Amino acid sequence: MTRKHATLAFFLVLAFCFWVVNRGAYQGYFQDDDLDNLVFTQQISAADFFTPLLWPRVFDNNFRPVGHLLYRMMAKTAGLRFTPYIALIQILHLVNVILLWLILRKLQIPPIAAAAALIFWAFHMASFDVFWKFMYIFDLFCGLFCLLSLLAYMNGRVLWSLLAMWLGYRSKEVAIMLPLVLAAYEWLLGERRAKRLLPFFALSLLLGAQALFENQHRGESAYTLHLNAQSLWTCLRFYASQVFLIPYAGFTVLLLPLVFRDRRVLFGVISFCALLVPMLLLPGRLFSPYLYVPLLGLSFAVAAVAVKPPAPVTAICLLLWLPWMLVNLRRDRRITLADSRDRRTYIHTLQDYARANPDILNFVAAPGPYNSYGTEGAIRLTHPVGAKIRFALADAPGWKDVMTSSGAAILNWDPSHHELGILTRRAGDPDASYLKMGSQTPIWQLEQGWYENEGLFRWIAPEASARLRRPDDARHFELIVNAGPELLSKIRRSTVSITLNGIAIGAQTFDQPGIRKVRWELQPAPSGPVEVGFHVAPEYRSPRPLGIAVVSFGFVK
Repeated sequence: MTRKHATLAFFLVLAFCFWVVNRGAYQGYFQDDDLDNLVFTQQISAADFFTPLLWPRVFDNNFRPVGHLLYRMMAKTAGLRFTPYIALIQILHLVNVILLWLILRKLQIPPIAAAAALIFWAFHMASFDVFWKFMYIFDLFCGLFCLLSLLAYMNGRVLWSLLAMWLGYRSKEVAIMLPLVLAAYEWLLGERRAKRLLPFFALSLLLGAQALFENQHRGESAYTLHLNAQSLWTCLRFYASQVFLIPYAGFTVLLLPLVFRDRRVLFGVISFCALLVPMLLLPGRLFSPYLYVPLLGLSFAVAAVAVKPPAPVTAICLLLWLPWMLVNLRRDRRITLADSRDRRTYIHTLQDYARANPDILNFVAAPGPYNSYGTEGAIRLTHPVGAKIRFALADAPGWKDVMTSSGAAILNWDPSHHELGILTRRAGDPDASYLKMGSQTPIWQLEQGWYENEGLFRWIAPEASARLRRPDDARHFELIVNAGPELLSKIRRSTVSITLNGIAIGAQTFDQPGIRKVRWELQPAPSGPVEVGFHVAPEYRSPRPLGIAVVSFGFVK
């Protein structure tokens, strides 16, 4: 077998193995940022994408035109079919693997050592989310263009290298540190021609100055840069624990140039540290996938280190490394797939509802698997582009304003059964006379003092109220509560008093744990709307003030 055939066989085996261990990603689903970006990128013009590619300015809204343009294209071609998204990011990752190979060979790394470095980087589980979640397309593109920039620079194509760096920056801001990588290469392994680096540093300084100015003049957020010792240590401690997925083990990287007297090792460590710098200023954004680009630099050092020992030693190191990655893969895969099942169920239920009820454009959502902007994005993506959607969270001020006379849908997520219940309220619909907590609860009848749905029950505050319709045949008022052992161990007993339209009908003390039911006989009264009041004593703070967990309540015969 020729060397060319051996190289091709290696890449085919690597790609196949990568697909085998990461094929579960095709069972994943969209994240909150995905849905928000799919909506956002359909609402702006083509000029909004291409103008930022021509002007070197920093955007305070974190706009990244390269990745966002891909979102726009995927929204139009793939919609909410998740498989094409995963196929694309995994193919891009393998393209980056090939580019990394070309750079390592340009550094005169022997094939076996280069292959070891590729395996180290390609299967690194700190980057797990990059292979499984499309929202990290920005890191993938940044890695792609950083590799292209370095490869072009090594081949003497400075203008192409500068263009690739610019596209890398417009993919993600970490590319602003790429001139330090190029300078390390030029000084340690190149011809030390400093003039070639001037345009790279000029661009980096221009963008960096703008970023610092913006940071000083905008409010505090997760993207605010923090230049202090405490924040720096927080970030260092986190990322050092992610490099080898062992607490603090990443600090050993700094010792490599002292142990291995090879300029390529020093080049790799400098590249890793330089590309990590932006993340060390963001203690509010600590995510292991952000190591995707810096680990490219570390892979240069790993390759150079692998040159020294005999091939069997390198093989033994990989045999120890890969099982450790698989252990972490199994853990992350289990968590991600469980979360993805809920997200898929949520959106598929929304799609079915939108097809059956195209006239309903007002939505109120209780907490579910998506956050606020993810939920709104899911609603908009299941309706035609441009539909006049009104949306509010059930616990947000003014959410009842969305309950208009034209009709509204209430989205109730049931975490215990992993299902989305959608209730439609149209003009003239009467209130229910009995409420059972769950995904079918008409939350517009719950007024003050109610907390989020927990599947079979909802906690209420010490003072709470709700609205019911009293039917003609009502003879009793029923209340079912879940008296939890933790609650009773703290306060020993809980007394619930009930009022109907301000008139007390009775009270009940619960001092035994479990599901408890009580009924009060009612005096004759006309049918119609009733204001139900709950008073619970003593209250339980955990840390919010709690009354008791209500399973159901209402009028019965």
